[in-house]
Amino acid sequence: MTLLKAEILKAIRKPYVPIAFIVLTAVNLIGVFLSNRVYQAWAPEADYNRLCVERACGPIDSELLDYVIGETNRLSLMIATETFSRDYDPDTYTGYILKDWIVFHDYISKNLKYAVGYDYVMQDVLRRAVENVDFYQRFGNERMIRVNREIYRLYSNRHIPEFRNLYGIRYYLHYDFSSLIILLLLLLTLAPVFVGEKANRMGLLFPTYPEGGAALRNAKIAFVFLVTVAYSFWFYLVDLIGFSIFAHMQGFSLPLYAVQDFQFTPLRLTVFQYILLGFALKTLGMSLAALWIAAASRFLSGVFQVFIAGLIPVFLYFVGNPMPGAGLTRFDFINPILLIKNRYIFFSFDPLFFGSFLIQSAAVVVFAGVIEAGLLTLLCRADFYSRAA
Repeated sequence: MTLLKAEILKAIRKPYVPIAFIVLTAVNLIGVFLSNRVYQAWAPEADYNRLCVERACGPIDSELLDYVIGETNRLSLMIATETFSRDYDPDTYTGYILKDWIVFHDYISKNLKYAVGYDYVMQDVLRRAVENVDFYQRFGNERMIRVNREIYRLYSNRHIPEFRNLYGIRYYLHYDFSSLIILLLLLLTLAPVFVGEKANRMGLLFPTYPEGGAALRNAKIAFVFLVTVAYSFWFYLVDLIGFSIFAHMQGFSLPLYAVQDFQFTPLRLTVFQYILLGFALKTLGMSLAALWIAAASRFLSGVFQVFIAGLIPVFLYFVGNPMPGAGLTRFDFINPILLIKNRYIFFSFDPLFFGSFLIQSAAVVVFAGVIEAGLLTLLCRADFYSRAA
C-alpha cells in the first residue's frame, strides 16, 4: 500500500496531470453540450419531447394510436389543402400549425411506427428462421440449422411496450468523445510510470534486491489499473450527468432494441442494463490501452518514445471502427477500441463456430480482451531490470 500510495502521490504532484484532468473534464462537458445541440438545432426536439410527455408518451395502446393517427391525418390534410394559417396560433401544440405537422408527421408518427411495427418485423425474422431450418435440414447443414435455431431463440417474444422520446438515449449511446479524452489522460499519466525509474537510474538497484523490484512493479501495475478505473468511472459518470442536463433522457427501462440502431441486437437487456454492460466493456478496453502504455514505458528508454507508442490506441480510436453490418475481421478481435466503442459488436447477431460450439462474436472479443490484458500484465511484471538499465 505504501508503494501504491507513492505512485499516486507522484502522479498528483506532476502539475500537468491535475490541470489536464480539470481542463479535459470541462472540455468533455462542452462536447456533451455540443453533441446535443447538433440534433436539437435542426430537429424540433424540445417541442417533440414536450408533446410526447404531455400527450404521446406511455403504453402503446389503441387510445395512443388513435390519437397520433388522428392528429397526423388532420394536420396532413390541412397542409395538403393549404387551409391553414402561417401566423402564431395559441391553440396549437407548438404555436404554428406547420410546426405541429412536422412534429407529428416526421417525428412522433415515424418513431411510433417503428415501435408498433417491431413486432411484425420480428415475426418475419422468426418465419424466415423456421424456413431456413427446414431448408438446411434437407442438405444436412448442421451449422446453419443451429444458427437459425439460435436466431429463433434470441428474437422470440420481443415487444416494445411503451413509446418514449429516445433521441437523448440514442445520442448518449453514440457519444465517444469522452473515451478519446480518457486515452489522452492515460497517456499523460502513465507514460512516465516505468521509464521514470530508468531516468533516475533506479533500475541499477533492483538486481541486488529482486523482492523490492517485484514489489515496485506490482505497485505500478496496481496503479495502472486504479488510474484506468478512476478515469473511466469519472468520465462516464460526467457523460451520464451531462446528457441528463442537456438532453431529454427517457426510456431507461425499455428494451435496448427500442432504440432503432439496435433493432437486431442479440442482447435481451434494457437500456439501463446495457449502459452498465457498456461501462464494464469500455473499462476493459481502457485497461488494454493503459497496459499497452505501461508496457511501452517498461521497455522503451525515453518518455518521448513512450508517447509515440502510446499514441497507437489514439490512432486506432479514429481508424479502428468496423463497418456496421460488415462483420468483424481478425484484427477486430484484438482491437481494444472495439471494446471501448462496444455498440459495434451488439448491433446484430454475428455467430462464430469453434469446433461444434456456436459463440457470439462479442463473447470472443471480450475473451480476447481479457487474454490480452493478462499477457500485457505479465509483460509488465517480468523481471526486466538489469545493471545495464
